[in-house]
Amino acid sequence: PRGGGGGGGGGLPLTLAWEVFLQDAAGDISGSNLLPSTTPSKSTLLTLPAHLLSPLSSYTARLTATSSSLSSASSITLQASSSPPVASISGGSRLLSPVTALSLDASSSYDPDKTAAQNAADPGLTYFWECSQFTLPSGPTQSCLDASASFTITQSSTSATATVPLVSSLLPLPSGSTYTYDFKLTVTKTSDNQTHTSTITVVVASSPPSPKDVQIQPLANPSKVATMSPVILRGSASPPSGGAASLLSYSWSTVTGDVSVEDAGLLSTPLTGSSIAIKPDKLTPGISYSFRLTATYLGSDSWGEITFKTNQPPLGGSFSVYPMNGTSLSTTYTLRALGWTDDAEDLPLSFLFAHSSSSASLGTPSANPVFSAYLPVGDSTNSSYSLNLTLTIKDALSAATVVTMCCLGDTSAAAAAASSAFCKVTVMPQTATDSAALLSFVEGIAGVQVLSAVSAYDYQAATNAMQVLLSVINTGRGGAGGRRLLGEEVSA
Repeated sequence: PRGGGGGGGGGLPLTLAWEVFLQDAAGDISGSNLLPSTTPSKSTLLTLPAHLLSPLSSYTARLTATSSSLSSASSITLQASSSPPVASISGGSRLLSPVTALSLDASSSYDPDKTAAQNAADPGLTYFWECSQFTLPSGPTQSCLDASASFTITQSSTSATATVPLVSSLLPLPSGSTYTYDFKLTVTKTSDNQTHTSTITVVVASSPPSPKDVQIQPLANPSKVATMSPVILRGSASPPSGGAASLLSYSWSTVTGDVSVEDAGLLSTPLTGSSIAIKPDKLTPGISYSFRLTATYLGSDSWGEITFKTNQPPLGGSFSVYPMNGTSLSTTYTLRALGWTDDAEDLPLSFLFAHSSSSASLGTPSANPVFSAYLPVGDSTNSSYSLNLTLTIKDALSAATVVTMCCLGDTSAAAAAASSAFCKVTVMPQTATDSAALLSFVEGIAGVQVLSAVSAYDYQAATNAMQVLLSVINTGRGGAGGRRLLGEEVSA
């Protein structure tokens, strides 16, 4: 069969069927097929749904090909590995007054091998908090084991939350002074003891009563943020004990990153609310950002921060087509997208090939980087019949890279000539002696290609085949401004 839902070639219709089974201790198949009925399993490529496989288990993936009364099967063994946990501290770094109790919350930590519902029910994690260091108002950084900073964190390994005694009882603070604490969280996965850590900085300042519990909610994916969608930062704070919430005011600032929250056009919300929304495509992919929410009560401030990294789209690959010249419905073109890479947590990648003649996709997004098919007739308004092809590579967080056969920034005549000579795919129309001959040829192709695709449940391949057939017919009839009819010149 042709890869990726291709349409070239002939032969008897071939039916494909994938199955996935759990293996027992002896390596034999155990139980029934694990693939949900909604999983596309009748093409040359199988994409497994997220969380279908359990960590540290072995599986058999089997492909059966059937043609007429004959069938053949091939199997491979899959080993499902275990991912480390993700440690996340709700509220991030913060500024507190001495009379504020410090609550540490790791409930946004999770096991990436589990679904959101499974993590909510039981993430299977243990938690350990420690104060790694503290800094005196005008002195050096010291260990928290120092007698002057000694205190006990009230915690349990099975609880995501911990409490530090009232800061005012730990250290006497001279007026106008601050102490800085660094707290570290270690999250351990109980199934295999993999760990992950996260740290925050807590500044304790001597000041009049200030807002309490200033924090920014963790993002849905605390480890990576997609830039093509709005980034919404939701903050909150409480007034000092006995204070009025109406006297609270808010402001936002950028701590690290290449933008300022005051940049025109960055936000779709005011800067003075407890939450802000950053517009799509305003943050640079692949770098870290920190934003601070400051809550003010009668001139006294407290703040909380959030830090995240933006997702970078796939990089470093190539896009090639072979052959570069051919005839529609006779030449099978193979499109390859090789060498594209991304962070492991952003996989799998998907590939979508398209052509510019009608902005139509050649198939659907697929994990297969190779696609073979007939292509529609090229631009019939000139004698070259060139066809522009594009490739979209997208990762699991929807960050996308779009490339063409040539991405030339040089607009010189020499560059234009090189692009025309080396970067254009030519797809010539079919030639025939008359309309009846062309239609007979098209019917023969349709009978094999469309029927074969439908029999394999590959409806996108069937649609693509029909689009190619229509392009040939339209070109033969002089459509789209064409002046060629079955190999003969006709008047417009």
